[in-house]
Amino acid sequence: MLYYNVSTMSNVPAAGEFFKRIRDTSSQAKRNIEQAQIVQKQQADRSRRCHSFKVDDMVYLTAKPINSTGYQVDHLKLFAR
Repeated sequence: MLYYNVSTMSNVPAAGEFFKRIRDTSSQAKRNIEQAQIVQKQQADRSRRCHSFKVDDMVYLTAKPINSTGYQVDHLKLFAR
C-alpha cells in the first residue's frame, strides 16, 4: 500500500482530506477482508476431519473425473490402498 504525506501534496485542504479518507477506507477494507478470511477458514474447518490411513486400509474413492465436461459418474468404488 502506498502512503503519502498528504500535508505536503497539495495546498488544497479538501484534497488532503480526500486522500486521508481513501487511505482510511483502504485500511478498513483490508481489515474486513482479513476478518472475512478468518471466518471462512473457521467455517471450512468445521467440516474437515483428520484422516490417518494405514497400509492395507480399505477406502472409498469417487469415480468422478476431476475436470469433467458435463458427464459425471456418481458411483463410489471400494479400493485397497
